[in-house]
Amino acid sequence: MSDLIPIQEVIEINPRVQELGEQGFIIDPDKIDEYLMDFKNRKTTLPNKDYWKEKRILITGISGFAGSHLAEQLLDLGVKELIKIQKQVLNL
Repeated sequence: MSDLIPIQEVIEINPRVQELGEQGFIIDPDKIDEYLMDFKNRKTTLPNKDYWKEKRILITGISGFAGSHLAEQLLDLGVKELIKIQKQVLNL
């Protein structure tokens, strides 16, 4: 774990990172067991298909790896309409 970013130094230096840490968005490696316990009490990790059914979803950056896989998963969940925004590729 010696190759990890020294999170305390980053939090102390960067005000935005400090704000995110206070809101609970920064994972502290020393508390990893606590984070894992949160998942232990969950009934399922599968998405609720009823929630996504008939939804209209906008995805930006769909041509990338994550965006294209997200689009596939949403379509499998029954999304009614998938709207994509792509940056035009210019031949320079």
